[in-house]
Amino acid sequence: MVHFDADINPFEDERYIREDDGYINPFEKYVDRSVISNVDSNDIGRVKRLKFTPASEVKTSKQHYIDFPAFPLDMVTLISGRAGVGKSTYALYKLARATEGSLEGDYKGKPINVAIFAKEDTQSMQKARLQAAGANLEHVYFGDAQSVVDGVAVESDISIPDDLPAIRQLIEDYDIRMLCIDPLNSYMSGDTNRKDDVRRALDPLARLAQQCHVSILGIVHFNKGGGYASDKMSGSHAFRDIARSVLLVAKNDETGECVVTLDKSQYTQSGQNWKFNLQACEIRSDDGERMSVARVANVEETDTTVNDVININIAQSSDAVAEARDESMSETLEFLIDFLQENEGHASTKDIKKAGREAGYDWKQLTNVKSRNLDRIKVTRTSQRGYEWALTSMVQTSFDGLNKASLATHEDSLATHAKNEGEKLEREHSQGLSDVFSSSYSATQEHEKPLATHILTDGEKLENSSISNTSSFSQPKSSQNVVSSQNVEDLDEWEKTLPAYASDLDYSTLTVSQLDHLAAHKPGLWAQKARDEKKHRSQLATVENN
Repeated sequence: MVHFDADINPFEDERYIREDDGYINPFEKYVDRSVISNVDSNDIGRVKRLKFTPASEVKTSKQHYIDFPAFPLDMVTLISGRAGVGKSTYALYKLARATEGSLEGDYKGKPINVAIFAKEDTQSMQKARLQAAGANLEHVYFGDAQSVVDGVAVESDISIPDDLPAIRQLIEDYDIRMLCIDPLNSYMSGDTNRKDDVRRALDPLARLAQQCHVSILGIVHFNKGGGYASDKMSGSHAFRDIARSVLLVAKNDETGECVVTLDKSQYTQSGQNWKFNLQACEIRSDDGERMSVARVANVEETDTTVNDVININIAQSSDAVAEARDESMSETLEFLIDFLQENEGHASTKDIKKAGREAGYDWKQLTNVKSRNLDRIKVTRTSQRGYEWALTSMVQTSFDGLNKASLATHEDSLATHAKNEGEKLEREHSQGLSDVFSSSYSATQEHEKPLATHILTDGEKLENSSISNTSSFSQPKSSQNVVSSQNVEDLDEWEKTLPAYASDLDYSTLTVSQLDHLAAHKPGLWAQKARDEKKHRSQLATVENN
């Protein structure tokens, strides 16, 4: 058997270099003797001794838990999630229950002492959140470090693994059974993205947990983006390798519900999931003021996993972005087509840019839409530096047909409306309901179709022989401007009922006052479509007069 004997110092006695006796000089084997001669023996320390232990001499024991199945004793457990999903609040919830003895583990019914190292929240805020969670504060200890500089105590950083001996002493002195480090990355020396640096810090921490019979809980963050939740823990993969238990936390961005998944469990079956809500709790501070903090509520098992929640959020976000982009593209395209139609199907880029800016569209929006709709809008060069955009023949033909059909439809609507109004007035006159007519007419004015209202408010007479024969019932002059003099406050209230997008509104149903309001107070497509509707009505009125 070849071994390094800890009782032999190679700098004082070289007689042990005898292969037949099984002793070798480890420094002579791995280091040049010229290097050894320049090393102070005090810097070397003790020589390691390697040994084998027969398996028959090893004692087997059951794995113990602070909280089954997620928080094993003598081990490191990690809780990971992105910022704001409740992972720290969930950790404090578990710590609070441990101080009450209400966790489902070996200490159920026995309150235990817990300790917290936290950098991202003050001890005052930590205490408030523990109070909200119902913790027995007599069993809670906050850890920090102080250094003495010129006789003055100043705050100092805690470093793992450098300060583990001091942490071990505190654990033993205060009989700590659950230690939370939040966030774990901030207390580690070295580069947390390098496997060797992570192991150099966490391997001794894992040994500390085992030697002190304590459950160590570390909080770590997620990387950004979608994908598998198991691969999202920030830093080196060594974090996951060293931890015996890993919990992942995510929050549904739409519902606010949080989900915890036991993603790794060395000694139990992984895959269990729990859901909870973050609930605002009002407490009174030590100076008597009220303050609100978050706490965990409504914890129960669920079939939804953290992986599900993460990718649901990604999908929802992508859908929202795509919907907003499509809506923006649709509105911008509609503006471009309308503008080009108003200019005989073509316009210079200078005029398009100016009109777009006035309507609330920047040049990049316009060019992006044009590039995606080359089947509808073509670009031609008019001079050495000049360009114009024009509608393709497909769009122009479609517009001409639509224009004629739309005009015919509005003419039919106007004639039908006039006929109905005339018949109604004639019946009322024949029945001698002169006293009723005034109120009836006012009510009709409030609800009549916008196109007819426009004609009436311009003082035009309904072109129907029945109405012309009842000239004594002509519209009272005082009521001709009922709609156009609509109260500004009423219009503001009406504006609150508008749909989310300009393209979802039927502008043909609006009154003149409402169209004027949109043109004056709403940006972009709202104002453009309102002006278009007014222009269209004016064209119809001209056709009707001719």
